[in-house]
Amino acid sequence: MINFDLPSCISRNNLEYAWRYQDQEGELLMITCRYKCPKKGKRFVPYHLNETAVWQMGAGGQPYSLYGLNLLKYYDPSNMVFISEGEKAATAFQCLDLLGITSPFGADSCSKTDWSPLKTYSQFVILPDQDDPGEKYAEEVAEILFSINSEAQIWICHLPGLSKGGDVVNWLEKPRRASRMEWI
Repeated sequence: MINFDLPSCISRNNLEYAWRYQDQEGELLMITCRYKCPKKGKRFVPYHLNETAVWQMGAGGQPYSLYGLNLLKYYDPSNMVFISEGEKAATAFQCLDLLGITSPFGADSCSKTDWSPLKTYSQFVILPDQDDPGEKYAEEVAEILFSINSEAQIWICHLPGLSKGGDVVNWLEKPRRASRMEWI
């Protein structure tokens, strides 16, 4: 395993989260860090191994890898894939023992990501953020999934009670009656 000390602070912005992008064999490809910004809320900074095996800031070349790719070996293609707009939400699905996947860098880069490792899967639930970019992301991901598997069944789900910009993490954080979670 490669060790990499992540900067705990960039321009007075403290590290909140770090997500490891790994290939299907578990090799580390990229780390995306989320830093808390006092004025802007959050800042995402990727780090990748360059061609000389040195970590550097930036995403590296395209196409990008999916977050959660290393988990495919544990899930049969008959399993449902839960796709979110962001690593935090994909990780929430993974914590529920669901196959949570996302593309890096939010709503604008799903077309720059290699979705082909999902071609053998046929059931997808896309849970976009509650905003226009989230809706665009969901529609683009659905088109990509249909292009790699024309037999795919795809559901775009909008969770009730989310405020603008809210996501599945916000929804899960709210107290709910058990009956509302039966869809999972």
